[in-house]
Amino acid sequence: MKKRPERNRPEAVEPSIADREAFRVLGVEDTCEYLEENDPSFGKIWLERFMAHHDTARSQSTDGKYYQVFFFSSQAKGHPQWCLCGMAVEDATELPDGWVVRDVPKARYVVFETTLKYIGETVDYAFSEWLPASKHRHDHPKPHFILFPPDVSGPDSTASVWIPVRKR
Repeated sequence: MKKRPERNRPEAVEPSIADREAFRVLGVEDTCEYLEENDPSFGKIWLERFMAHHDTARSQSTDGKYYQVFFFSSQAKGHPQWCLCGMAVEDATELPDGWVVRDVPKARYVVFETTLKYIGETVDYAFSEWLPASKHRHDHPKPHFILFPPDVSGPDSTASVWIPVRKR
C-alpha cells in the first residue's frame, strides 16, 4: 500500500485557481543567479537586507504580508532573473536606499498552499509536474511569487506559491 504523503507536501495538496488584481511591492531585489550562488536559502536577503528597513516597509504595507516575487525577462524563457523580497504597498512614500518598487500585473494564478519547509519542493512540483499535466501553462513573462503571512514563525508556518497561468 502506498504511503499517503505528509500534509502540506506538494503532492498532497490540490491547488486552487484565483484571480488577483495588479499590486505593487516595495523591497530589496537581487539577481536570482547571485542569490542561488551566495544565498540559496534566501536568509540573508530577508534577515539582513530586508529586516534592516522592515519598519519602513511595514508602515506602508497594504496587507501586512510578505512577498518573494520572481521576475522574468520578457525575452528569456525558463529561469527567473530577479528576486524581490518585500511587502505590498499602495504608493511608496519612503524608499530606503537600495530598495525598489515593482509592479506585479493582474493575473489568474494557480495557488499551492504549503509550509515553509516545503516551499522549494512545492515550486519544483508546480513547474515540473503539475503544470505539464494540467490544462494550464505558465503565463510567461508574468512573475510568480511566494506569499508569507505576517506571523511567520518557523518551518511549519503556512505559505502559498502563486504561479500565473493561462489555458493551453
